[in-house]
Amino acid sequence: MDMASIEKETARFWIQCFSFLFISGASFQVFAADWIFRPNLTVREVFSDNIRQDANNKKSALVTEVDPGFNLRTISTINTFNMRYRMQNLYNAGGNSNIDINHQLALNSKYRLIRNRVYVDTQSSISQQNTSNRRIASDNLTGGSNTTVTTFSISPYWTPHFKGFATGLVRVSYDRVSTTGGQSSLSDTNTYRQQIQLNSGHDFSRFTWSVSFNNQQSQRSNGNDVNFQSSQIVLRTYFTRRLSGFIQAGQESNDFQSTTNSNKNGIYYTAGLQWRPSMRFSVQAGYGNNKFVTVNISPIRRITWSTTYSNNDIGTNRGSRWQTSFRYYTRRSNWLFTYSENTVTTQQILLGQQAVVAQNNTGLNGFRPDLPSLTDEVFINKRADLSYSFTTGKSNINLNGYRSRRTYQVSQNNEDVYGASASWNWNFSQRSRSILRMLWQTTEGQDGTSDQRFEGSFGLSRNIANFAGSRSVYGSVQYRFINQQSDLANNEFLENRISASISMRF
Repeated sequence: MDMASIEKETARFWIQCFSFLFISGASFQVFAADWIFRPNLTVREVFSDNIRQDANNKKSALVTEVDPGFNLRTISTINTFNMRYRMQNLYNAGGNSNIDINHQLALNSKYRLIRNRVYVDTQSSISQQNTSNRRIASDNLTGGSNTTVTTFSISPYWTPHFKGFATGLVRVSYDRVSTTGGQSSLSDTNTYRQQIQLNSGHDFSRFTWSVSFNNQQSQRSNGNDVNFQSSQIVLRTYFTRRLSGFIQAGQESNDFQSTTNSNKNGIYYTAGLQWRPSMRFSVQAGYGNNKFVTVNISPIRRITWSTTYSNNDIGTNRGSRWQTSFRYYTRRSNWLFTYSENTVTTQQILLGQQAVVAQNNTGLNGFRPDLPSLTDEVFINKRADLSYSFTTGKSNINLNGYRSRRTYQVSQNNEDVYGASASWNWNFSQRSRSILRMLWQTTEGQDGTSDQRFEGSFGLSRNIANFAGSRSVYGSVQYRFINQQSDLANNEFLENRISASISMRF
């Protein structure tokens, strides 16, 4: 990257950054006592025996990384704000002897304009991601064909209360997803969303009602626009405390490019019954041109399980469809399983991950290997996730398994991505800990080819020194191994890395 490009990219970032701070509604002077500002600095040296992750053109390299950054957060009676930023400065990334600068940001805020009535949510992220899910780079150090993804969302909403007659939600949102650099085929996208929902109040007892309207319009710089719109009204009457009947009707009006018959617009209707013999069990079933059965089970306080089977003639994902969520927790452990089938875009997935990134201490560091390729196509995503976590006084163990099956609506390509990951953090002394991580993933493409990826890393970190004012110095060393096997010769490689770093928090 030449100096002109670096200066242009840096100026672009700071304009975006100050815009996010302004729109969030945070007042630094008025609420200065509630704000916590923590600058930090990390210096890292990384040696790789295959920095380009290329089996045919292996090259070893020593990469120097200098990362200044800061955390800014506040929690007050009217505002919550959490922002983490890092400027990643790399020398010799990919073994090219150049200086690369990457901005990385995670921001979430919630601001109350009128108590119990009007709020504003904002979210933003800047990260680097792979443009293709077949040629996966690990991070910016490889010098691969990645792209910078910027997301931004602002969403003011009103929660009206009409005495005992009704309660509601009125929300409007603006979202933006854009990419810079690399060979991304993802269009810069502006999305405008409107949501209106009204539910009957406590004046209604034996008879209840609800109405809702959702509209989403995505305008793309290069690709075709995508529109999703739905409306629904639900009427319910209670025959007894345990048995109720309902009628629901609505309209679907969706518009996106597709060569399949997975979507059909029109009016739908469903009528059925709900039986709820106790707080721990209920079953609801409806019949019409859209049909469904939902079962909720909670045999004990620590177990909740909800499953829905539907068969729809109208809307997206026509035909049979499953949704399920299961959770079991104890004082030290937590099990969670979810499965969903949705019609989505890559832009929606990128927007959905930003809240997770903002809460993850390592979320700014690497690329997500399970993301779809950056494309404008709408696709049906069938996703299953299983996670387990266990915590003791000194250890934290996390296990995760996932599978994502995607059907693209124009090319009709099918992808199957499945894998598992595990991590063990062990605080074996007051100031020292070890970190063991493993990842296995398989990606199968439409052409019958597949990639199998295994990653393993082991690291040690130590709190070297603590000073007054919460300042501290940390040191760490890490070994990392990556083995990717593929039916495509250009996708195979082996890499070993050793890194050492010093981090300072001021």
